[in-house]
Amino acid sequence: MADKTHWNILLKGSTAWNRWRSEKSGQKPDLRRADCTGMDLSGFDLRDADLPHAVFTDADLRDALLNGADLRNADFTRADLSGADLGEAVLMGADLSEAILNEVNLRRADLSGADLTDAILENASLAEAVLREAVLNSTDLSEADLSGANLSQADLSGVNLSRTDLSGADLTDADLSGASLSGALLVETFLNEAVLKDAVLKGADLRDSFLNLANLSGADFTGANLSGVSCRGADLSGCDLTRASLSGDFSDAVFSGAAFDRTVLNGARLSGADLRGIDLRSADLSG
Repeated sequence: MADKTHWNILLKGSTAWNRWRSEKSGQKPDLRRADCTGMDLSGFDLRDADLPHAVFTDADLRDALLNGADLRNADFTRADLSGADLGEAVLMGADLSEAILNEVNLRRADLSGADLTDAILENASLAEAVLREAVLNSTDLSEADLSGANLSQADLSGVNLSRTDLSGADLTDADLSGASLSGALLVETFLNEAVLKDAVLKGADLRDSFLNLANLSGADFTGANLSGVSCRGADLSGCDLTRASLSGDFSDAVFSGAAFDRTVLNGARLSGADLRGIDLRSADLSG
């Protein structure tokens, strides 16, 4: 349970709380299991606070300082955390469903197993964050920074990753079926055994990425850059590769039913690939 003294100071408002934090800088707030449902905590200094299992449902946490805080299994359902600083915070198992996290700082935060279903994280910074096995169904991460993040085995089905930076991220065995990745930056990204069935990757930059054994069936790669990728044994059946640039290793990949209209295949290694029924007459095979 929360420390009663700390809880009572919190209830006095941001001015009293932040003054106490300044005066007691060496004291870590103990607000474990605190019920902050619907509270206005905007601008509160909660850095390094102990807040596991705390409840922030419908709370206002805009511009709050939560960096380094222990927020394991906390409930942020429908909370507004726009502009908040959660850098290096521990959010393992936290519920952030339907939360608003626009322009939030989650750099190097641990969100392993967290639920971010329907959350909004436009322009959020999640560089080097850990989201292993997190649930991000229909989450809006457009124009967010996820460079170097660990999203292995995460559920990102239906997620919006348009114009998002995923360079160097680990999405091994992640589910991105039906995801929108138009204009996304996926340079040197790990997508081995990932599911991108029916995903939209129009104009995406996948240079030097790893897509070995990935399920890419039905994905739209119109105008995408797949130069230097490793795509061995991947399923690209039914993909739209119109005007896409393919080079790298596509050995043993399946292309049945894929569209190759003006596709650039310079330097693509296709040994053992299944190209049955494919029309390559309009593809660029020069070089």
